Amino acid sequence: MPSFRLASPLAAMFVVSMLAGCGSDGGGGGPAGGLAAEAKEIFAAGSAENQAIAMAGELETAAAAGDVVTADARAFALTGLALTEYRAGNLVGGSGVPTALATFLKHVFEGAGLAVPPLSAVSLGNEGIVEVVQTTGGTFTTPTLRAGIDLPAGALPRPVLLVASRLPDASTYPPNDGPLPTSFDQYPLFYEFSMTPAVTLGSDAIVGVCEVSEPSSPYYAADDVLARLQLAHPDPANPSTIVLLDRVGVPFVDCDDVATRAARGASLLARRPGIGGRVRTFGPFGAVDPQTEGGVLARNPSPVYTCGLVFHVNGST
Repeated sequence: MPSFRLASPLAAMFVVSMLAGCGSDGGGGGPAGGLAAEAKEIFAAGSAENQAIAMAGELETAAAAGDVVTADARAFALTGLALTEYRAGNLVGGSGVPTALATFLKHVFEGAGLAVPPLSAVSLGNEGIVEVVQTTGGTFTTPTLRAGIDLPAGALPRPVLLVASRLPDASTYPPNDGPLPTSFDQYPLFYEFSMTPAVTLGSDAIVGVCEVSEPSSPYYAADDVLARLQLAHPDPANPSTIVLLDRVGVPFVDCDDVATRAARGASLLARRPGIGGRVRTFGPFGAVDPQTEGGVLARNPSPVYTCGLVFHVNGST
């Protein structure tokens, strides 16, 4: 039987974990001229470039002086400016911009003495999220609306960089398998969420993801299976097990016409509901069928203490 637990209302708040890529990415802080020179390479000439160069210089000066507060503030201001220019199509480098921007922002955080966020061209693409999130929170989705997160005001103790990326399905995992450490059947789409720096949320966030709506796909969950799917993620206290999250509605995602990467253009089913759950910790997320074990109906799917499985109902983790 797989090892897992359901979310508990009394569960202790865990520090946000699963932050891939913490520490140096091997870039050594960017080119010889530092962050200002790197900013000049990707920002188009003009006022935004001038602002970026000034912020980069202030960040490096503050970091050298041990002024962590100013370095932190400049890192987030520079990140916000870079993301605004990126979305406006104003950065330089053509098709290489997402990769160059990801590298630049890693160097910005590294230069400020912060953990390096798990940024990539994928997280900066149509199936990712990269946002500077203030303590006021908000709802943030991928451009495709296939995944998202709702952060209530006051849940964050400080600004963070929210990063989400879609994980592989058809190219990496066979049907009913996925990135979660469980033998329960898993159904894409799979996404990884993180926050940098790591914080403890003061209240629940809601994460939502879509499921495949393509009936001919081997990754498709039939209607009866879809009705019982629950979002899950690795247990921060024991990453070899999973936490099943009580299912909640996620109106901020749009799950029409969702296909696997390997089967674009096939006939598609009409709208399906997204799968959501209340969370306070992050990492890879996916929907699982708690009534299967390797494709076989579990012996004890009901919420009781039995066979070494510990279930806690009605809460979040």
